Amino acid sequence: MNAAPPQPSLDDLLAATAAAFDLTEADLRSRSRKAPIVRARQAFCYLALTATDNSCTRVGRTIGRHHTTVMYAVDMVDIHEEHTPYFRDRFRPLKSRFLGDDQ
Repeated sequence: MNAAPPQPSLDDLLAATAAAFDLTEADLRSRSRKAPIVRARQAFCYLALTATDNSCTRVGRTIGRHHTTVMYAVDMVDIHEEHTPYFRDRFRPLKSRFLGDDQ
């Protein structure tokens, strides 16, 4: 029986998300409300909650946000993935990498 692969760290997810969206980790942790940064931050929140056992509170602390912002971000990812090609093109490889091809 194969053991499950180790969970990525929040730092790993943050770095990968920043790179995929051509941003810096500092951008994702910033207070900026510019759409490209917000969407990348939302992608990070989605991955952090689905690829790890971290709580919304812990994920929020990583990027300086409240846990309810993390919850909202997760809901928004489905909308962006369906309706925003720029987001979809950057998010799907991350999703595949960290969650597998069947997600």
